[in-house]
Amino acid sequence: MGRLLCLIGRHHWVHHVNREASGPGGGYDLCSRCGREKNVYEPGRGPVGGSV
Repeated sequence: MGRLLCLIGRHHWVHHVNREASGPGGGYDLCSRCGREKNVYEPGRGPVGGSV
């Protein structure tokens, strides 16, 4: 049933920390059910990466 929830957009995000990358870019979120990585947008940047 877990993967079915992911298909409808109900992921279970778990925050992980990359010890090799320090600073604000060192953390990332993965779904514990399907393994998908969450798209994280930095504050002050648009979804395409340009300035808002």
